[in-house]
Parts: sequence; structure tokens; C-alpha cells
Amino acid sequence: MAATGSVAGIFGAFPGVAIVVVSAIVFLTAAVGEYGARVDNKCLLLLYFMVVLAGFAAFLGLGAATLFGHGTAEAQAAKAWCAFPESAARGQVEFNCCGFRCPSDRPAMGGCPGGERLNGTEAAACSASADGRATCAIQPPPLSSSLPGCQSVAVGYLNDNLVPLFAVSFAFGFVLFAGMCVSGRLLCKSTGKGMARRRERGLAEAAHLNTAKTSDAGWIADVPAPDDSGAGVAASGPRSGPAEASASSRLEVPVPGEV
Repeated sequence: MAATGSVAGIFGAFPGVAIVVVSAIVFLTAAVGEYGARVDNKCLLLLYFMVVLAGFAAFLGLGAATLFGHGTAEAQAAKAWCAFPESAARGQVEFNCCGFRCPSDRPAMGGCPGGERLNGTEAAACSASADGRATCAIQPPPLSSSLPGCQSVAVGYLNDNLVPLFAVSFAFGFVLFAGMCVSGRLLCKSTGKGMARRRERGLAEAAHLNTAKTSDAGWIADVPAPDDSGAGVAASGPRSGPAEASASSRLEVPVPGEV
């Protein structure tokens, strides 16, 4: 039977919140690396390299645990099934299953979806060391025997919905490895003088601005100020040429016969 439930129905909003937090960490790490590369800051580049290296190591560790720790993962899932009966009960309802390996194997809260109660399988009797295979083989099938065990349903859900996630995980691992190589190369090439060069450039621009202000102040001081009689304005104003002077001093003589 295919799984019809969802992880959010069992664990609530925690998976979504975890994805948002991880995305924010990735974004901030990328911003730190980009800024460190722009300003040639060795400390920021080293921080970026260490974060990417830690992420790549965690990725390899999770991948190795997934590939080689199948038995350990099954044991941990059996312990979690007994340790969190409320989540197990929600999982039974979400995925329409009962018990861990079968309905007779430790059904959550002592019952199955639909209201059937199973004798001798109360939550207090749930044990992480119980042999579920023997329980499923020896006990007679209960009333809800048509329901599958939640372990097989969970495996089917993973195969149907999370297998494409492995391809995305491998792509993410390749991106982490490439980022680690690039950041290591930038760290080796970094001289750590980027901030010093920016500071020297800022001081040079400030000195140039002060020099420009000083020259402007000296040019204003060289301009003569006009006196009260306006002589300074007249002296500094444009002078009339000879043609203009003769034109202004020419007298108009009336022509005889004109009124």
C-alpha cells in the first residue's frame, strides 16, 4: 500500500523550519565569502573555507551513515517508535498503518486506526529490545490485520518521494566540494592587504579633497572686494573699447529741412 500521509503530519512544522534555518545559514555563508573575496580579507576567506569544509564533512558523514548503517538505522527507528508514542500514533493515522513491522508488533498507544484495541500491546509494554519479527510470526493476526506495518509503509514512502532527493544531495555535495576548492585557492592567493589598500585609497581621496578645498579658498581670497563707491566693481568690470567711446561721445547734428 502506498503511503498517503506526510512527514509534516507527524513532526509538525519542524522540517519546514529546519529547511528555512539551513537556507539562511547557506545564504549568510555565501555573502561572507563573496565579501571576503571582493575586499581580499583573509579572515573572512578563512571563515568561509572552514564553514564549507565543515558542511562537506557533515555531508560525507551523513552519506556514509545512510549507506552503511542500515541495521543501526533500523534499531534507532525501533527505539524511536517506542520512545515517542504520540508521534507513532500520528504516523499510524497519517499513513494508515499499524504497528512497527506488523499490527501485532507494538501498535502505538496500544491500538490501530479505526479504534481496535490489541490486548497485551499497551504503550507501557512497548520495549525497544522486543523482537518484532517473532511477535509478527507467533501472535495470531488481530482484527486490523489488513493494515500493513508502518516500517514497510515508511520505506515505500522514502522510495517514492525521497529518492530524487539523493540526486539533489549529490549535486549539493559537488557544489560544496567546488566551493571548498575555490575558497582554498583564493585563501592561498590572498595577501590580506585588501583592507589596507582600501584605507590608503580613502586617505588619498580625502587628501585630494582637502587640497581642492584649499585651492578654492585661495582663489576666492584673490578676488578684490568692491568698495562702497562702486570703484572696485567699475575697475573689475569690462572696459569699453575705442569704437564704443567715440560712438558714445558723438553728437547728433540736425539736418536742415527736417522737422
